[in-house]
Amino acid sequence: MKFQDIEKLANKIKYPKFLNRILVKMQFQDAESIASQLSQPDFRKENFINYMFMKEYVINDLVKARHSKEIFFSRYHEFFWCEPNLVSPVKHLSTGDLVTYTNQHGESYANHRILSFFQKPNGEVYLFLDIRDCFKPVSITDITLQKGYVGLTCAEDFDALEIAYQYNALPLYIQLDREKRQSAMQA
Repeated sequence: MKFQDIEKLANKIKYPKFLNRILVKMQFQDAESIASQLSQPDFRKENFINYMFMKEYVINDLVKARHSKEIFFSRYHEFFWCEPNLVSPVKHLSTGDLVTYTNQHGESYANHRILSFFQKPNGEVYLFLDIRDCFKPVSITDITLQKGYVGLTCAEDFDALEIAYQYNALPLYIQLDREKRQSAMQA
């Protein structure tokens, strides 16, 4: 769904814009400031900044992140959890923190939340993020803590995000998972 289509839809249904503003503490961070904090090797600064200026990309990525969060907590969460305060290297992090992840190819993904922590038997601590249904452990060295959302600049962007989430096609695996949970609750 394109950003312009989302705006038209918002005007058509008169979505209560105040609702999302109340629920979300809106803080913003510009792409340049987060890019200056990223120190991973091979970081592709130009690509990152270009993507963060494309609101349609940022909003669609956040919608996919919500879908990923839902599937993670319904299927995988119980297998990968440890309390953040029990793990000394991550005392400055907690679940729900907003971070930017940079992979081994230098590609960075902003506006993702920490879903859970995982400690390997050797003591290494890894994180799980809400990145596009990819629930592989991410090293702490590959993330940068954000102070606010990157690529979103005003409250109306959150409204567009909410509308995109409501009206985007729900992935089939989430539909099936929801049906499975509903039938289990009814039984």
